Amino acid sequence: MNTIIGSATAFSSGGPGKGMYCRAVTNLMQRNDFVDSASCINSHFTDSGLFGMTVEGPGSHSQELLGVLVDELNKLKEPISD
Repeated sequence: MNTIIGSATAFSSGGPGKGMYCRAVTNLMQRNDFVDSASCINSHFTDSGLFGMTVEGPGSHSQELLGVLVDELNKLKEPISD
């Protein structure tokens, strides 16, 4: 999941092209100019796990930020193309 969603900020020190096709870039940052950064966390253990996503942007867009985050979580239920 961490590889699929990825992580992105408006400024990336990772160099050009790094993570360019992860969902944080293609679905969240490129389509929504109010998203300043997006990332996910994925920790797995022998008997449980934790998965979450974060988006950051201006407080004036808090409702839109929540909307794009929920939409992206719902898209994880769909089949993933190559």
